[in-house]
Amino acid sequence: MPNIKNEGVGDVVLTGVTGFLGSHIFKELIDSTSGKVICLVRSKDGLPAETRMEMMMVYYFEDWYEKVDKNRVIVVNCDISDKDLVDKLSIYQFDTIINSAANVKHFDKNESLLNDNFSGVENLIELAQKQNARFVQMSSLSVSGESVNGNIPSDVIFKENDLNIGQSLENKYVYSKYLAEQAIIDATSRGNLRGKVIRLGNLMPRETDGEFQINSYGNGFLKQFLGYEKLGCYPVDMMDAGVEYSPIDCVAKAVVLLSGTPDNFTVFHAKNCHEIHYGYFINEMIKRGIKIDIVEQSEFEKRFETILKQDNQDLSAFTGFIAYLNKAKESPTDMMKYTGDGEKYEMRVRVTSDTAYTIKALYRLGFSWPLISEDYLRKMLDKLIELCFFER
Repeated sequence: MPNIKNEGVGDVVLTGVTGFLGSHIFKELIDSTSGKVICLVRSKDGLPAETRMEMMMVYYFEDWYEKVDKNRVIVVNCDISDKDLVDKLSIYQFDTIINSAANVKHFDKNESLLNDNFSGVENLIELAQKQNARFVQMSSLSVSGESVNGNIPSDVIFKENDLNIGQSLENKYVYSKYLAEQAIIDATSRGNLRGKVIRLGNLMPRETDGEFQINSYGNGFLKQFLGYEKLGCYPVDMMDAGVEYSPIDCVAKAVVLLSGTPDNFTVFHAKNCHEIHYGYFINEMIKRGIKIDIVEQSEFEKRFETILKQDNQDLSAFTGFIAYLNKAKESPTDMMKYTGDGEKYEMRVRVTSDTAYTIKALYRLGFSWPLISEDYLRKMLDKLIELCFFER
């Protein structure tokens, strides 16, 4: 790895630019590189593609977009799933494709996940091959999957050079990201694609000001805290469980740096290497006057079961953890999931991932992940309260 460096990304095709991740990658490209950025944006709800993009830029960055050199920005009205995508972009010259477009509805039951997260990637692979452009896929560390009943030993760590280690991939979102990775890695290993995969962690508010995604209620990680607020308690045994926060502005910097590395560097784990306890955020909620009792696991389970038994109870606030019964749970990553067959449970444990290789790469590129401070958590919580997140 001593020869790793940032060679630049040149002119870039960027997808997902109206999303939380894509908008911040766009800003980082404008601020830290000099090439053009070709943004794929679909017109929607009667709004032209350019208008939708500008609205998102104003929401996240206020007047910053007004000062951007518009000669560097090209907005193309299309979607990665368009069958004529390659033809639409054939008139442009570019060096890199960064795909941050994704359907992140983890519990979506229809086929849109495969269409958005896999079929669209196949189009982009074809586009990259035609232009001999580098293709950088934003993926998720959730592709490490789960060990079921110990089929993967607890000492196995999912590393950058791993993909299929026998993990369970029942979640359709995770499976769609896995399929996309498989297609990219296969094409790259055969020499047919200049491909990279960047697996991301827990995308969280900006480090600078705590600004979060416009649809914060749809964030599965944060929604569990809404459930704890509605339940009015949190188990003390889980207060010291580790959790990782990757501030989105830091993620964008890491992505642009890693995207510009030589072609022989193909897979990275770009998540914050510093964890904190769940309890820190719970304590910040309590300081804000949000009533949450710290209770024993048995009391937590008792209150949760009472909620489940209530007639006409709106359970939407509990979707962050309602899929799992809190039985024999040691931490938020160790789940006893009911299979629906009498009292049969199966132990599902999230496979641990490793980031050591990528951390060293980023250090060599001049980047380091921030420590998550109480001030950061306060800013994040202030923004959520401002958005009435806990009033649903």
